[in-house]
Amino acid sequence: MTNYELNEYFDKNRKLTDVSFDSVIDFEPIFEVIPLNIYFKKCSFKGFKFLKKDLDYLSITFEECVFEISFWNIIDNIKCNELKFINCEIDNVLIKNSTIEELVIVGGRFDNIDLKNLIGESCRVVSTAQSISLEIDIPDVDLTIIESNFFIASLYLKKFKNCILSGVYGVISLESSDFNSLVLKQEHHEVISKTDLFVFEDKVFTGKIFVVDFNIKELTFDNLTGIDSSVIISETSIEKTGITDCNFQEFSWNQVTFISEPFIQRSNLKGLVINDVVWPNDKRILDTTLDLDIPFFYRLRRFHKSKDESKRISAVELSDLKYEKDTYRQLKLAAKENENIYDYLLFGNYEKRLHWKLVRIEGGEKWYDIILLFTDRHVSNFGFTWWKPLFWLFFFHYLLYFISIGFVFSIDKAMLIDGFNESIVLINPAHSTPEFMHGGYEWVSLLMRISSGFFIYHFLRATRKFARY
Repeated sequence: MTNYELNEYFDKNRKLTDVSFDSVIDFEPIFEVIPLNIYFKKCSFKGFKFLKKDLDYLSITFEECVFEISFWNIIDNIKCNELKFINCEIDNVLIKNSTIEELVIVGGRFDNIDLKNLIGESCRVVSTAQSISLEIDIPDVDLTIIESNFFIASLYLKKFKNCILSGVYGVISLESSDFNSLVLKQEHHEVISKTDLFVFEDKVFTGKIFVVDFNIKELTFDNLTGIDSSVIISETSIEKTGITDCNFQEFSWNQVTFISEPFIQRSNLKGLVINDVVWPNDKRILDTTLDLDIPFFYRLRRFHKSKDESKRISAVELSDLKYEKDTYRQLKLAAKENENIYDYLLFGNYEKRLHWKLVRIEGGEKWYDIILLFTDRHVSNFGFTWWKPLFWLFFFHYLLYFISIGFVFSIDKAMLIDGFNESIVLINPAHSTPEFMHGGYEWVSLLMRISSGFFIYHFLRATRKFARY
């Protein structure tokens, strides 16, 4: 069929209905009246190539049309206000070298739609298809808007300038390294904006990423370096987070809810701003070494039990421990910068706990500093737990008190009250040495003073942790 004969099929309203083609159609309209509205309804195509230069179309519509499986249907070099597919069955569509202001996909079945080398100020894609794979490669379009009102299974953002996404997605794969802005946001209240996976990997990139009120099931940032860039996540819920080998100039979490602990490793978080983040638990991030059991004399034991590999800390565990310590350090500084006192103290506490594990594995501290680290960890959990020093205060005090009275114990009520009152007075580090301690027990009084002062200091330090900063 010649192109002229195909044009003859159209009625006076430029509408083609119930026509089946058994060969590939290279269609170039030859209508004389422009601008054009072209309408295909219930047509069947072996393959379709829509080619025409120098004509402007108000709209091109395909309704209930069927296209041959596995053939790339091509729309090339056209200018169109609205390109619409309504309840069509189609595998592959390539739209290239064209100006398309709005692409509308209503229902139907689609596999792949590729937008390549489009031009113009803006391109808006609105889809209510059940499942679709969409590829965006349009660096010359100033603004791309994509609204997935049902489900876009895969969205590949290869090249673009500015892009706004809303609606429901399976996978959002950001593959561009040079863009102005990418915005993921809630647009319409009828459709909750969300994605199963948002992935951005292996790029040195320039651009700004904004995620606002967008539910993410899995977020993966891996091996990224931002130059003149920012990543700002606000009012967003994230179920699973992985951030590895990343360096962002500006990174912000504002009213972010982490459903599970984010995994952060080997990343530079110097530019991180934390504001009103909801964490899944007090650990804050997913770690593998905070609960790792390191015996106190591990460095001595490993020389005597070197053949028992099961009791040795592997190189991987040691590397993870160092990276996690550095992650907590950076999170601590980010919390301090934002005057988030509680998170600052908590991250600092975890950093110290991991440092204490490293000391037991590798050493690197003087023996007297190791003693200080040991007592600080077990007496008050590095100034974070107030009840521990209180427990040790009474334990050591009453141990020394019973030594001073020769371990004499009576069940007489009056003697118990007198003994208790006397022991309470002796908790004061500035107490006077009682008479019954003269004659050889002065050293007990001295130890009481030292232990009481030591544990009271740790108790006050822990109870005043929020007032220190």
